[in-house]
Amino acid sequence: MKPVKTLTLVLLALVALVGAALPTAAQDVLPVPYAPGDARLNAAAPYAPASGARLNRTTSLVWYNVGADQYTVVFKNLATGFKQNSTTIEAESCGPTYCNWNPTEYGIFQLLQNGATYSWQVVAMKDGDKTKSSSRIVIVDRAVAPTLLSMPDGGYYVPGDIMQWTTDPANTSYQVHIKDKTTGQKVAVVQLDSAMCPFICAINPTSHMSAIAGHEYKWWVKAFGIEMSARSEKRSFSVD
Repeated sequence: MKPVKTLTLVLLALVALVGAALPTAAQDVLPVPYAPGDARLNAAAPYAPASGARLNRTTSLVWYNVGADQYTVVFKNLATGFKQNSTTIEAESCGPTYCNWNPTEYGIFQLLQNGATYSWQVVAMKDGDKTKSSSRIVIVDRAVAPTLLSMPDGGYYVPGDIMQWTTDPANTSYQVHIKDKTTGQKVAVVQLDSAMCPFICAINPTSHMSAIAGHEYKWWVKAFGIEMSARSEKRSFSVD
């Protein structure tokens, strides 16, 4: 082969390689990476409460704010399969990191079957894009645990002391339990209807038991809802 012809072939090969590397009108051009403002919508992962928690009228559902315009919470009754959707939740009501939503405030909690187990997940929506989060489990409980307001734990009983606790409209009745820790015997169970104490409940323990000097006692309050119940903390006191 002559040198001139060889050089010509080499030049033609180089031109072909360069031409293949350059995009033409007929070639596909790879898209540029998504800009932050155009990013695909991530799923809004649930944050709280933990899966398996009780859902009462004061419980809020919390999830990560992924920059959506709107959110919807979907409850599913695991026994019946029935789904209950929330109203649309505007992202403007969320914080920069989390969305905090109370089902009671929006009338959804009242529609859930008391005592039933539900899954809940969040649907995020933005510019026609829609994503679904993973699910968490909650158990609907319309009874709210009382908070004890009197007789500090570990203190001494003083004649005239009362047992006092908070009430809640979700509760229909209360039981006060008093146990003698010295003997191990329960000495009193006092039943009160919620109508008897719409704001704060209280009883005089010595109207229902004998306070024996040298004995230590503990007490707690159990609240009952339509089907469920919830218990307060337990407190102890001694009789001097």
